[in-house]
Amino acid sequence: MEEWGNERVYEAYSKIYQIAPRKYQFSIPEEIGSGCFRQIGTRGNVIVSEFKMSYKRDVHVEGTSEGSNVDICFCLGEGLAWESQTQPNPLEIGQGETFISRNGRGLERTCYSKNREFNFAGVRIPDSRFREILGDYTSEAEEIAIAASADRFAKYKMTPSARIVLQHLLACPYRNAMSEMYIEGKLAGIIAGGLEGGSLIDCTAKGGSVTATGNESWALGGVSGAPFAALEITNCKAENVTITALGGSMESSSNPTTPSVFAIENCSADGVITGGAESVGSITGYAYADSTVENCRSGITWNGSPLDKQVGSR
Repeated sequence: MEEWGNERVYEAYSKIYQIAPRKYQFSIPEEIGSGCFRQIGTRGNVIVSEFKMSYKRDVHVEGTSEGSNVDICFCLGEGLAWESQTQPNPLEIGQGETFISRNGRGLERTCYSKNREFNFAGVRIPDSRFREILGDYTSEAEEIAIAASADRFAKYKMTPSARIVLQHLLACPYRNAMSEMYIEGKLAGIIAGGLEGGSLIDCTAKGGSVTATGNESWALGGVSGAPFAALEITNCKAENVTITALGGSMESSSNPTTPSVFAIENCSADGVITGGAESVGSITGYAYADSTVENCRSGITWNGSPLDKQVGSR
């Protein structure tokens, strides 16, 4: 256990990413810890897996990341850091985060610290299939942004849509061929809907309405509410839109999502916002740190009065 690579655990990690007639599952030996690794599905060389384990001692594992695949990993338990041959600094993922990365990072080494609860869900997908899904379900700008994310090892906060799709995958109610078809239907939601960090460019919304209910309505804006992980929003229009917040408002300090800097430029918004008390803006509800809102025009009314403030709060 003190050397790199416990033999049984290392072998299990290798098998979890192999296509076989029967789905692979490995239970952690009691003398090492508890939990298991399991393949949830292997549809068309796409491998969906879950790792749920805790170790009694520090367990060191090493392996080689190679081949023309894309990995998408969701951290549902405690975080983890690891070394990569091609990266100058350690890579890491925290609880509630997602990373996307193209294989080919060379030798990697990981230490699973003792007495910690690890839980990861992962999708390994051939690069060719990955690009097919991007082409079918995303705009050209989104396709470029997500593909670039895979090239550079990108991390995001796990989106609500990703959490829902993951729940469905991890509790797949079918077996055999039906299971594989079910997984295929969820892949687009994981790749196209579950990754933040894209951009909105040259988009228009006309005459739509959005209603927020409950006691956590926060950050209302004519173009965007709080685009925490967006890169840019450019040349977008919201025309004759209606935004309504019912119920109480959540204070901005209680928002759990880690924000990032973004840029909104050359956008416009016209319509009506009703309700809300915290972070209401005619263009965006909330702008983090040095985020910018430039060359934008708005004709939004809030609770019956013109809303001059383009940014609700920072």
